Amino acid sequence: MANTLVKIGILGEEDAFEVEDEQARADAASANQKADQALGMFPVSIQNGGTGATTVEQARLQLETHYDLQVLLGTYPGRDLMVLFADEIAEYTDEAEWFNARVMSGDITGIRPFDYFDITLTDGKVFRYRCAAYDPYLGACDAEITAHHMIMVPDQVWPDSVPWNTTNTNQGTASEKHPYLASNLHRWEVNTFYPLLPAKWRNVIATHRALLEERYSASSTLTDSTGWSWADLGKVWSLSETEVYGEVVWGTKAWSKGYDCHFATFFALTRHRIRRNFSDARCGWWLRGAHGGNAANACTVHNNGNAHGYVASNAGVRALPCFRVGV
Repeated sequence: MANTLVKIGILGEEDAFEVEDEQARADAASANQKADQALGMFPVSIQNGGTGATTVEQARLQLETHYDLQVLLGTYPGRDLMVLFADEIAEYTDEAEWFNARVMSGDITGIRPFDYFDITLTDGKVFRYRCAAYDPYLGACDAEITAHHMIMVPDQVWPDSVPWNTTNTNQGTASEKHPYLASNLHRWEVNTFYPLLPAKWRNVIATHRALLEERYSASSTLTDSTGWSWADLGKVWSLSETEVYGEVVWGTKAWSKGYDCHFATFFALTRHRIRRNFSDARCGWWLRGAHGGNAANACTVHNNGNAHGYVASNAGVRALPCFRVGV
């Protein structure tokens, strides 16, 4: 078919643009259809100066206002990024490669906190991982983090028991003074959970680094941490009290905070801390901090959303493995 010159208007506006072939005509028609669908998702009419006409610009503004209100009220449900960006993802090998490219480019247009991917582990379990914080540590750390990144946090806790430690101790060791890195929880995250992630996601996960508390003495058992130092957490890790609550609650004042920041939008409300198992039951979950004032407990988020702590060998508290995309 020979190319023809046609005019196509957008959403009934008087302005039109010219296209040179049938493929462009089809692309423009598709764009119009998507714009109409977007407008249809908004619950109220969008009026143009009282004339009743609608415009894409006003629709976008109204949709953003609606989103801001949802975030303020804590009702934004998040969207499946696989569905939302299917057209873009089709240009890549898989969704993980696309997501990493978007994150690393600094262009997260259309990607919001609470949006998610459903990730199927190699053992068949499906975890819903949500966008929790974009670039919270950009420009920070002892070895400056220069790559854009996205912190991913799951909805579901690990269904089986993963004690923080196999005995009731929150101490480091002579060879590893950071109690979290010496813990059974972290060994499980690195050695058991990480290999269960599909290769396409392992390929885009960065090694995370933080200023971690130290708690070890060769001569006595300590009830508080006594210092800190920079250390790699690996590619899967647990959140800190500061990231969840915005402050140290049950950890050791100063040493437990390190340089972490609050993921303020993602954990704005108490109910945002609630995590459930695959039976939809609320579960308490481990944080990476050693509990202050005793030698046996680790910090947790209680199943009703408050800050808490349990003895390290507690079999009922669950793991919540997180990671950072951006390599």
